[in-house]
Amino acid sequence: MKRIVTGIICMMILSFSWAQSTDALVNNYIEYFEKGDLDTKIEIIETAVKRESVNFGPLHHINIDYILNDPKVLKQNPSMGRILIASLEEIGEWKYGEARISVLKLFELGSTSRIKNAALETLQAVGKGDKVIVEELNEWLDSQNSLFLSLLKPELNVIDVAVRTLGVLGDEASFPFLFTAMFIDYNDQISKTAYNALFQIEGDMKDHLLRIIEKGKLQNKYEVLKFTVREDKLPEESNEILIKQSLRM
Repeated sequence: MKRIVTGIICMMILSFSWAQSTDALVNNYIEYFEKGDLDTKIEIIETAVKRESVNFGPLHHINIDYILNDPKVLKQNPSMGRILIASLEEIGEWKYGEARISVLKLFELGSTSRIKNAALETLQAVGKGDKVIVEELNEWLDSQNSLFLSLLKPELNVIDVAVRTLGVLGDEASFPFLFTAMFIDYNDQISKTAYNALFQIEGDMKDHLLRIIEKGKLQNKYEVLKFTVREDKLPEESNEILIKQSLRM
């Protein structure tokens, strides 16, 4: 019976939607989403996803906030995880930046690696230029680096996507964390992803590497020296400066 009622509600949305303006249409979906039970919410999101020509960013934002406020629904109905990822994909597709902090919070809540990775991929589309997002992701990667160095097992598949995300965001504050991720040998894939991310970071590569040397730790100097010697993308003049500074005691 509940399924029939849910279907009727969705049919009502569709029947009224064709003559509405986009804003009115989106608001109509939001109204039914907020009033509906869990099954109704799922069907409304599914229906919205099928309307490919309409930006339902506000609706998908509300869906994410709904999960953040009541995470247990992910366990109550397995379909909710699928719907949540659909909302993340739509926010990224439409670059609906107003939802970016909610997406970040969802990543931090992270019930599964699949949801975390979907949130990270969405942040690639909506998070550029947001210092809060960069800072939070830097702190998360730093914690994973520390876990790995402490011989604990971090989330390797999530780390790879997080590293790629920080590369896309391109903020210079991420450079030292990415540099560490490249050198601590999580695995070949993460090292490669981190290497590529380093060259996406804004600013001059030489200056970033000099700041790592300035930390004064012998390990940092060795890593910069190793990187510089094998790296052919750096100008010769930069190589000479970095090698000289790395060898200085």
